[in-house]
Amino acid sequence: MSTISLAVPPLRTADDGNDDGVTKLDAWLRAVCWDAALPGSAASSSSFEVHRIKGRLVLADGRIMHLQGVREIFELTEAGVGNDDGAQPPAEGKIVVIGRGLQADAWRTSLTAALA
Repeated sequence: MSTISLAVPPLRTADDGNDDGVTKLDAWLRAVCWDAALPGSAASSSSFEVHRIKGRLVLADGRIMHLQGVREIFELTEAGVGNDDGAQPPAEGKIVVIGRGLQADAWRTSLTAALA
């Protein structure tokens, strides 16, 4: 078992009138969790297993989304704007993946390409 942490830049939404980073992230998560495929990587479904995935994602407009998943099931939920104490949201989000055969560099490269 291993754990990797992936930095996620602030994501734009369709409301911003630009590329929808949330939709791109959702497509990447579906490939990783449902298809056991790492887009843009030679890693095959037999080379890694996702057991748990969690994240705190920052949207470009300041809203926060949470990611939770177990194996092939995941959900993205809106958590509101910033922190409860009124502080500014973090500059970037983070996804943490727990599983087997996780190669951090390949996962970072795949996520970065998917969000581009």
